[in-house]
Amino acid sequence: MKKLLLISLLLCGCAAYQQRRDVKKLDALAIQQPAEFARLSNMLNPCFSGKAKSDTIITTHVDTLVKEGSITTVRIKDTVYVTKTLPARTINKTHTVTIHDTIPDNRGLKELSTELKVKSDSTLMIKTQMSKLQKDKNTWMWMAIGLMVLVVGFLAVKIYLMFWGGGIVKKLLVIILVFAGVNALGQQQVIKYPGYTAYYNPQTLIPDSVIWLCKPHTKVVGRENGFHATGGRPNLTQYYRKSGYDIGHNTDASDENGDKADEYNSFDFCNTYPQRPLLNRRVWLALEEQCRKLSQKYGSVKVKVSWRGASGKVGPITIPAICIKDVWYNGRHEHYEMPNCDTVIKHTYTYYLK
Repeated sequence: MKKLLLISLLLCGCAAYQQRRDVKKLDALAIQQPAEFARLSNMLNPCFSGKAKSDTIITTHVDTLVKEGSITTVRIKDTVYVTKTLPARTINKTHTVTIHDTIPDNRGLKELSTELKVKSDSTLMIKTQMSKLQKDKNTWMWMAIGLMVLVVGFLAVKIYLMFWGGGIVKKLLVIILVFAGVNALGQQQVIKYPGYTAYYNPQTLIPDSVIWLCKPHTKVVGRENGFHATGGRPNLTQYYRKSGYDIGHNTDASDENGDKADEYNSFDFCNTYPQRPLLNRRVWLALEEQCRKLSQKYGSVKVKVSWRGASGKVGPITIPAICIKDVWYNGRHEHYEMPNCDTVIKHTYTYYLK
């Protein structure tokens, strides 16, 4: 028992130390190597822009002047070039610097210098990483708490048996303690509806993933229902108002409109997360329609929606940085990852197939 208690305390300490160490590393990298930090941010999210972008082209040419019978010195920055005596002629070259960025930056950074853009992207990168670190810290914390609950519970059983013994009471205590430990360790809620299964996370207030089977059907109900909450979960409508984000379906309502109850269930907040309007209403919608076409052709399509990264919050609701959709049909598997930003409309959904 003592060993288990020590292990649980060590887990808590290791989680806190790991977070502080990772944050210090991120801070040092952002300050010392901003260009490298911007390159890393590009890898995480195509919405970022900066000097280290892979599609940036920089060309430089230098003016040179040569005169007969003399030596001309041309100074450029800290480097000195000296020419030899040549016949009378003059060579003129133009000095050009071209920066071509194929991904426009819609965050108002176009008016800033390249250096400031790098710093801005580094800041966004830090926020994304910090969100992930916080999530990892919470996971370790709940695991440690769950382990401690089990340890304390088993100690209580031992004490009871030592002084009073017990038959039925002992079994009841064991069942209660195991149930309490499982609940402490497992934060995810599995919500099953006839039309889909949602793996809801009460910490982020959005599902970790949602899975369903898209089948051909006849539409029997229109888009009649508003978003709602069930099972004691919070109603999030107020946070979306004037937030700039749509309440994005995971299992889309059009896949569920063959039955009135299924269509109503698709508007449960456990089936939604924040999406930028141009993603939700354009590119994401196009992929949803493609899945329905595939179901007509092959009979059914298995679909899973998930996400990774966090770009911020709408009130207490986590905003996914990358929206993910996996599609299985006719022995094939397609994996799509779309950035949750307005520049996503630069490409069709097929561009985001990995």
